Parts: sequence; structure tokens; C-alpha cells
Amino acid sequence: NKKVKCNQTPLTDSELDNQIDDLLGRIKLNDDFLNWARKWLKVVHAKESNFQETKLKQQQEAQLRIENRLNKLLDMRLDELLDEKQYQEKEAQLELEQNEVRLQLDNASENLYSWRNKIEDAFDFASTAQNKFSNGTRTEKHEVLMRLGANLTIKNKKVLIELQKYFEIFSEQESWEENYSDRL
Repeated sequence: NKKVKCNQTPLTDSELDNQIDDLLGRIKLNDDFLNWARKWLKVVHAKESNFQETKLKQQQEAQLRIENRLNKLLDMRLDELLDEKQYQEKEAQLELEQNEVRLQLDNASENLYSWRNKIEDAFDFASTAQNKFSNGTRTEKHEVLMRLGANLTIKNKKVLIELQKYFEIFSEQESWEENYSDRL
């Protein structure tokens, strides 16, 4: 945009590429750590899966109980044990409960694998982004930058990117022992 005035000194393509390559090198996780983290993710995931599967089963059973109650309610209406108003009130209440359980079922199914996939995806990206950026097409480089974070700016010939939280943590690997020693 020609109307926007920028007072920053421009960077050459190679200066920009070098700074981004350096940043991508800082988020790259070493193979020993990745192997260790993936093993622990499997352990945590197994426990989380068992918990989620139990929760899912309970919600499915609740769904079945509501369905049975709706069927009995209809039978009572057909046998004229309930008038139309009583039937509609009870049916509306049960359908509301049924919708709540369906929502919980949808969320439980979605959550079962999504958190682990997000972490695995972040690990994979951190491991391959530097190579993809160095050897990729202009489009692939753009994809790497978009995935890395937001608000790419240049100030005093320095590239600044607001990293996604997990990439920010990855980029601080050198201080992990000091910052997280109480958790290890």
C-alpha cells in the first residue's frame, strides 16, 4: 500500500530468510526429547482415553434411558393415561435432556483424540518447519509463517513474530531446565 509510510529500513530476502531460519531452528525439538515426549503422550493418552471412553459409555447409557422414557411416555399417551398437555410438557422436558446428552456425546467424541493430535501436529511442525522453509516454494514458506504465529513485523531490521504459545515454549528450550525443574 503506497499510502502507508514505513520508517523501517528494509531487509533483503536473505536477511529475512536467515532470521526466520534462526527462529525455526530455535523451535525445533531434539530427537531425544521428541521420543521421550511421545512415549509420555502415549501413557497420558491411554489414561485419558480410558476416562473419556467411560464417560462416553455413561452418556450413551443416559441417551438410551431418555429414549426409553420417551417411548414409555408415548405409550402412556396412546393408552390415554396422560392428556395432551401433560404429554407435551413431559416430552419437551425429555427432549431437552436428550439434546444436552447429545451435545455432551459430540464433545466427548471430539475431545477424545483432538488434544493429542494437536500436540503431535505441533511436534511434527517444529521438526520439519525449518527444512520446509529453507527448501520450500514461496507458498510453502508463507504456510510455515502463517502456522508459526501472527503479527509478523520488522523493527530495526529484526523480524518479530507473535508465536503460538506452544512454539513460544519450544523456542525457550535453553531455559527449560531452569524454568521447569520443579515439574520434571
